[in-house]
Amino acid sequence: MSEKKRTVSYTAYDKAVRILETECDDALLQLVNYVFHENYDNSAKIIRLRNQHFAEHTDGETEEQITDSHFSITFRGITKKYHMECQSNGYSGSMLIRIIQYAFQTAIDNGTYEYDEIIIEIPHSALFVLRDKGNPPERVRFRIITPGGEVSYEAPVICEAWFGIEEMFENKLHFLLPFFAFNLESQMDIYEHDKEKLKEFEDIYFEVIERIHQLPEAVLSLRTKGVIIKEMEKVTRRLNEKRENVSRKVGDIMKDSTLEWLREYDAAVADAKAKIKDEGKEEKLISQICRKLRREKSVTQIADELEEDEIRVQSICDTAAEFAPDYDEDKVIKAVLNPVED
Repeated sequence: MSEKKRTVSYTAYDKAVRILETECDDALLQLVNYVFHENYDNSAKIIRLRNQHFAEHTDGETEEQITDSHFSITFRGITKKYHMECQSNGYSGSMLIRIIQYAFQTAIDNGTYEYDEIIIEIPHSALFVLRDKGNPPERVRFRIITPGGEVSYEAPVICEAWFGIEEMFENKLHFLLPFFAFNLESQMDIYEHDKEKLKEFEDIYFEVIERIHQLPEAVLSLRTKGVIIKEMEKVTRRLNEKRENVSRKVGDIMKDSTLEWLREYDAAVADAKAKIKDEGKEEKLISQICRKLRREKSVTQIADELEEDEIRVQSICDTAAEFAPDYDEDKVIKAVLNPVED
């Protein structure tokens, strides 16, 4: 019997990337547009895909593998899958192993097979490096040699240090803003021990917050602005957890300059949470309907047993019919809650 083994390196910075990817559609689309030379607008539909996978080893143990970011984007009838990994310690060639391992695992999990053929689709991958160490390249290449010949593909690399604050705003790389303190890391000890220099840091930090605040909502939603600023605080404090003065200054800036308009953000978050709660109830209902469909129950029977409106149940069953006879719950939930428009 195999045992599951959790061998995941998961940092506060990975968590920030995950939160941004999960909660900030507009900033994520802007990042994908820049990194992969796409032209998505806010009508593009993002679906978050499963980022947890299990790989079984020869000793019988099952290792849990977690990707930092795994999602698909559907735009004008075309769907593409993406996978992004974050590295905080600088670039290392060993990252290529992690990327290809996760890319293949996600591809296998979503592969299709028939009697004598399996088809897997490798996602578009990218590496996000926070520290400018190890001489990160602009692109990395994967060569796969098979008995039928060689195939290869490239993945872009994006390094936080390649962009100053001005360039982040100019290129709409708002996704990178929470990590801008990494670009000042070499100065942090000076800020910690010199009050005048600490004031310079305060001015930089405050200016970033104000520029985010002033962005039109057509560029960044109020919710995304709030997430970026709050994650910026968490990342900067984590980076400076041993620098008391810098960390305290970040807290002071947040209290003194942002509380008033962040109340609007908190109200928006409360609204979103209410919607998520409603969506959670809907997911539960869809799962229940799928289980009953697998038992070949009729719409009327399902509506009676669940005490739900028959028209509502019929609508879900109509969508679920595409996935008969298995009625995969995850796929049906995505189809019902995130329909792809023609």
